[in-house]
Amino acid sequence: MSQATAYRLIKLFRAGGTILSLVDRKRGRPQGHRVLDDKREEIIRATINAYYLKRTRPTVSQLVRDVQTNCMGSSHRIVGR
Repeated sequence: MSQATAYRLIKLFRAGGTILSLVDRKRGRPQGHRVLDDKREEIIRATINAYYLKRTRPTVSQLVRDVQTNCMGSSHRIVGR
């Protein structure tokens, strides 16, 4: 356990006052929290919809490369196979 985690648990314990305040903690990011900005989320969504959700689709690795290309591009056009 890291020092930061230990301090976080101590803070939770002090706030709740009981051991139960440490139980049932969900792991990971809070629901609805995004790491990417809205523009990149839309690029990823559009690339998946345009090129991956079809009967003949590229490999996942090709999809990832297309998403990276689209995110690095300055225009809003979607590149894909």
